[in-house]
This record gives sequence, C-alpha cells and structure tokens, in this order.
Amino acid sequence: MHTTHFLRADQISLNSTFLLFHQGRFLCTGESLYWDAAISSRLRQLSIPLINLGERDGTPCVGAVLDKEHVEQFDCEQISARRLLAEITYEGVDFATSANQLFHWLEHHRFCGVCGSQTEQHPKERSLICPKCDAHFYPRINPCVIVLVIKDDKMLLARNAQSKFPFFSCLAGFMEVGETPEETVAREVREEVGIEVKNIRYIKSQSWPFPSQLMLGFFADYDGGEICVDGVEIAEAHWFDKDNRPPRPNLNRPIKSVASDLVAHFIQLQNQD
Repeated sequence: MHTTHFLRADQISLNSTFLLFHQGRFLCTGESLYWDAAISSRLRQLSIPLINLGERDGTPCVGAVLDKEHVEQFDCEQISARRLLAEITYEGVDFATSANQLFHWLEHHRFCGVCGSQTEQHPKERSLICPKCDAHFYPRINPCVIVLVIKDDKMLLARNAQSKFPFFSCLAGFMEVGETPEETVAREVREEVGIEVKNIRYIKSQSWPFPSQLMLGFFADYDGGEICVDGVEIAEAHWFDKDNRPPRPNLNRPIKSVASDLVAHFIQLQNQD
C-alpha cells in the first residue's frame, strides 16, 4: 500500500480500478473485487469521497466508501474481508484486505470524538479533521500478541469459544496500556489457560487487517501449572506434537496467518532434532 491521500474526480487515471466498500463489506461485481474505470462517472454523480489506495500490479486503485442509499444503486454482491480469506479464486485479495484497514477507519471516524462535529478529509495528509475544534484523526494500528507455548516436544493450541469453525490455533490478545509485548504474552496465557510461561522470544510480525491489528508473534516455554481454560475466550486447549495436530484453517488461502507460520516453524525445528 502506498501513501494514501483523498482524490478529486479529475485526479483519477483513466486506467484506474476501484474497490467499493460498505459497512465492513466489499461490493463485488461478478467474479471480481475490482470495478473498472467506467464506474467513476457514477461515483462522481453521487459525490462519493474517493481515496487513493496506491497501485496493484502497476494499476492505480481508488477506494470509495458507500452509504446504504448508494449501495442500492449497484448490482453487486457484498462480501466481508474475513470471508475473502477463503475466496482464493478472487485476484488481488491481499491488496483488498489491506485496504480494508483504511475503509474501516473512514467509516468509524465520520464524526469528531472530541466535539461530535462531522469530520472532513484533510487536503494533504492521510487524516480526517474536525472543522470545528481542529482535532486530527489518523488511521490507527492496534498491537496484539500471538504466542505458541512449547513444552518439550509439544505445542499448546486452543479453540476459540467465539469461533464458528472447529479450528485450533495459538493464544492471542491485545496489548494493554503500559504493557510490553512480553508482559502481554505472559498475562494472556495466564488468563486464558491458567499456566505460566518463561523464555518469551519474538519470532515475527504480521499486519492483520481485520480491521487493523499488528500481530507480534512469539514462542514461549512452559513454566508450570495445569491447563484451565477461561471458558469465555477459550473453549478448550491441549498439548499437541508435530505428528498429532488438530484441524487447521485452509493454508492455501491468499493471506497466511502468523499463527500458521509459528506452527510451521515449530514443526521445522522438531524435524531438525
């Protein structure tokens, strides 16, 4: 994604493609997420704000956030960013889901959080401004940790109580004010499964645009206690070895999660022993 600014209709390239968004969902045309430049005249007539999303494979891409009355004028299917993870037949899914972060920001900052006035697009920066109190609102990134806990030759995987799918994954959670990532790891593991960890070490990170997380991936070694799930976020958790793994999400999807990479890295290390 390139530096993003708002656009006027006369700034749009003739070969631009478009991503249309409404309340957490993309508007899809046929088998594609992307609309061709013919849509620009309709957007101009509706006076819909346009945002420069950068280039995808050398082609400029423009985004537009639509209201309900606008959506009704388009013959399209609406599809969530999360569902796109499974739609491997769609081209440009990775680009679209990254754009999802900006669309979510625009939809959730239409009004000033200080005085309640309607915000406006900044003419030069990637920000929204309040014309009444001059407050500025920039896209936000929420830091999270995700951790694979290791005990000898086994890894701890858990099933989320809120998930619609019977998949097991790593433990994860948002950082709280004043915490380091390592402190968050220890707290989340303790709260969710009741055990203690040590030797917490960073492995890798990933932007996770659902809607705007930065996932910091860690390994941590087991340091005591018995598994006792909280029953709120975690429904069950168990130790698994590399040859006895629970169901996992489709690893061929367009965006591969850092959780999958942590598990794959653990298996690779086990195979080297």
